[in-house]
Amino acid sequence: MSNKNTKMSLSKATNVAEEINNIDTTEKKANDKISSKKKNVPNSKILNLIKEQQKARKDAELKADEEAKENQRLQEESDRKKQEELVLLKKKHEKKREAKKKRIQRQKQEGLYLTKEQREKHYRAQIQFESLGIHVPPRTNIQQSGIQKRILYNDFQKTNSTCITTPLTEDEDSSDENSDEENICNEDSVQTKDILRAPVICVLGHVDAGKTTILDNLRRTHVQDNEAGGITQQMGATNVPLDTIVERTKMSRKLISRQGDFMIPGLLIIDTPGHAIFQNLRSRGSSLCDLAILVVDIMNGLQAQTIESIRLLIDRQTPFIIALNKIDLLYGWKSNKEKDVESVLEEQDSFTQDHFEKRYDEIIVQFAKQGLNVALYYKNPNPNEYYSMVPTSARSGDGMGSLIAMIVETSQTNLAKHISYTNELQATVMEVKAIHGLGTTIDVALINGCLSVGDKIIVGGQEGPIVTQIRRLLIPESNQELRDTNQYENKDKVMGTCVVKIAARDLEKSLAGLPLF
Repeated sequence: MSNKNTKMSLSKATNVAEEINNIDTTEKKANDKISSKKKNVPNSKILNLIKEQQKARKDAELKADEEAKENQRLQEESDRKKQEELVLLKKKHEKKREAKKKRIQRQKQEGLYLTKEQREKHYRAQIQFESLGIHVPPRTNIQQSGIQKRILYNDFQKTNSTCITTPLTEDEDSSDENSDEENICNEDSVQTKDILRAPVICVLGHVDAGKTTILDNLRRTHVQDNEAGGITQQMGATNVPLDTIVERTKMSRKLISRQGDFMIPGLLIIDTPGHAIFQNLRSRGSSLCDLAILVVDIMNGLQAQTIESIRLLIDRQTPFIIALNKIDLLYGWKSNKEKDVESVLEEQDSFTQDHFEKRYDEIIVQFAKQGLNVALYYKNPNPNEYYSMVPTSARSGDGMGSLIAMIVETSQTNLAKHISYTNELQATVMEVKAIHGLGTTIDVALINGCLSVGDKIIVGGQEGPIVTQIRRLLIPESNQELRDTNQYENKDKVMGTCVVKIAARDLEKSLAGLPLF
């Protein structure tokens, strides 16, 4: 029994020991798992570093996307600009091709067009004649007797042509028995050379571009300071005498042909409003003028009323000169009104010249979009194809002499035939005003002909033509604005070209913008 009990106790002890070993093994495995888990868990620094790397990667991806989009936008914009330039270039080539076609047609009509083979024959014949010492005069155009680029007469007075009588020699008498003498005459009767009248100059442009200020600088007046809000609200006109033109163009006399000869007696300048609501006044002014000054703010370029003015001038086929105004606002501008603006620009600092070139290039593109070629007046390759631009500053006076010289030169060359004076009455009613002490008056632009006190005139009215008699003729003093002066000169007779205020009966219902007869 004792042995049996001993065996049983030993077996129980063995089982207990095995269970304890199992428990220890299980605990050890559990501890190993826990320790392994603790080893695999990263600390906070590693987590923060990982987060920063992920954020940097996302930022880099976003930046790359933005750069790709910006590059795509720039590429599209570049393609668009290239396309626009190609379109403009194509239009320019088409315009040149059309002009060449018209020139060839005109030459064919005049019998002056030569084929390539004919030109080669003409060239060979010319070489042969020159080798023999025979001078071949150049071909001339049949129509060159029309408007000349340079007018080559010395005065405006009527001159009697002289007839020079030369007796014939015996040889000449034998060759022409029917004539006893040869008469070399310019004309059989009195020959009259055209007298140029004062051209009518209209100033157009956007509101606040400096139109009235340019005229103030020319007249040395301060009309713009007296206008409501500094904005022109009605048409004004000024008679500019020749002595003022001579004084203001002394530094730019080289622009005028024939050593600076002046063949016009003065200028009649019409100022027009630039605000949008005064479109009818701008249209009225553009219909009166022979030559226009288109004022463009160099800092703002072409604006709404500037484009409208361009269309008016193009529709009416009115030539114009562009005043690139407010150059004194360029960075670092140094004024010198005693020199022509070309010299003043050359004296500017490099950054000022760069600023000018930048604004100038932008304005060239804006004019190109309107279908016009423009260039600085001293860089104009062809005045017949490019409109001239004169940089000006109405405030400082820079460029004003060059602008007036360009007006004189254009008037005396391209417009010479158009502004020849005639005795036929040509006048237009500009404004209808009530003046204290005079009653209702009309401001008239007298282009050609003459008016006298007592003459009967016909003006358009709201209820039909108005027939009345001139009671008084009033003109402002030289360089004074008609609308802003109270000092008028009474005249018994006035001749074109000038602006005159007429006092007469029954003018209350007369209409502006209509001709006077």
